[in-house]
Amino acid sequence: MNEGELKMNKKLLMNFFIVSPLLLATIATDFTPVPLLSNQIIKTAKASTNDNIKDLLDWYSSGSDTFTNSEVLDNSLGSMRIKNTDGSISLIIFPSPYYSPAFTKGEKVDLNTKRTKKSQHTSEGTYIHFQISGVTNTEKLPTPIELPLKVKVHGKDSPLKYWPKFDKKQLAISTLDFEIRHQLTQIHGLYRSSDKTGGYWKITMNDGSTYQSDLSKKFEYNTEKPPINIDEIKTIEAEIN
Repeated sequence: MNEGELKMNKKLLMNFFIVSPLLLATIATDFTPVPLLSNQIIKTAKASTNDNIKDLLDWYSSGSDTFTNSEVLDNSLGSMRIKNTDGSISLIIFPSPYYSPAFTKGEKVDLNTKRTKKSQHTSEGTYIHFQISGVTNTEKLPTPIELPLKVKVHGKDSPLKYWPKFDKKQLAISTLDFEIRHQLTQIHGLYRSSDKTGGYWKITMNDGSTYQSDLSKKFEYNTEKPPINIDEIKTIEAEIN
């Protein structure tokens, strides 16, 4: 090996040791940590956790959009288009391939959604892109039902009370998840401090069946169940820790 090749190999070796810690730190967020760089890995993992909590706060503290009596124009795997009562057309994106409700053309539906893009004007009309967070039929209750949301924070009953009212006969579990977490972020400080990043909510029905979700993660749409009857809910409780 001549002197020039030796210098080049030394340079490449130095570049490897300079770049590889950053690469390992990045890989470590998805795979088993490498002991060699544990201090960097811990810092990266912590930053990743903080980013996740910020994402949860942004998602659940912001408002949602509700469409009532919208007409289904077409429904395909992964999305559907609806015509709203004001004549605008909305493109609804399903967040998971496991959650792709089937509707027939002309069917009227109510939707809870999260806006994901700005309005897009086309020759056909105005498209508004949304990510779906719950779809139900349009049937309403004769009188809105008020349900108690019992909250514990670090094992103690919270003195702050909120009684959500629902006028729909049925609601999707994902819609209830958003409604519950939205109130937990606004009233009880969920995701707003390092000691309020987890816990659970639990819905108990009159027949004893339950629905539960982990507050440290976003709702998993592949676990979505059929809509539930609101007047059959016995209790809603949540614990923040």
